[in-house]
Amino acid sequence: MPRTILSDRDSKFTSTFWTELMRILDVQLLMGTAYHSTADGQTEVLNRILEDYLRHFVSPSGTDWDQHLCLAEYSYNSSVSTSTGVSPFLLAHGYAPLLPGVPLPPNDTPVTIASFLSGACELIARATTHSQHVQQHYQTSVDRHRRHVEFQVGDMVYLRLRFARHHFVQGHASTEKLAPCYYGPYCILDRLNPVTYRL
Repeated sequence: MPRTILSDRDSKFTSTFWTELMRILDVQLLMGTAYHSTADGQTEVLNRILEDYLRHFVSPSGTDWDQHLCLAEYSYNSSVSTSTGVSPFLLAHGYAPLLPGVPLPPNDTPVTIASFLSGACELIARATTHSQHVQQHYQTSVDRHRRHVEFQVGDMVYLRLRFARHHFVQGHASTEKLAPCYYGPYCILDRLNPVTYRL
């Protein structure tokens, strides 16, 4: 069993049944929010990749997506990741996956436990270094457009809402795509933590 499960706040994950089941199994539930997620975004990125893959193979009705999921997973796991420089399969198992139509490589020398572990440790170290360089590059790119802003109680601010939340605000456009992105201004009543405010 996993020690923790990271999810969004979908009703399936906040239900009494699921919460009680996880409590009995001693699994900690971690739930992210839309703007301040505990997730690092990897799950969302992977879901988008799988959706793009499935979009090309499912029927027009879209009801057979589950029949293509195992091949989508295999395709993703056998492709080289830009963040690690190796495929997820190679990183997890220590050897490259067998691909359809590709002949098996000759296996003249038996693999010893020591050589397998040494190769696995070297592979993980190389992938970790590569991942850190890629992360540093992305961080530098993001920081160019980021600015640190803090608000105080009494400040007037605009609230940005996503489409799904527009029905909570009166007087919005009937078409969600044409509804405004920002509402207000609202007065800050309380600062709950460094990134959360009550309006």
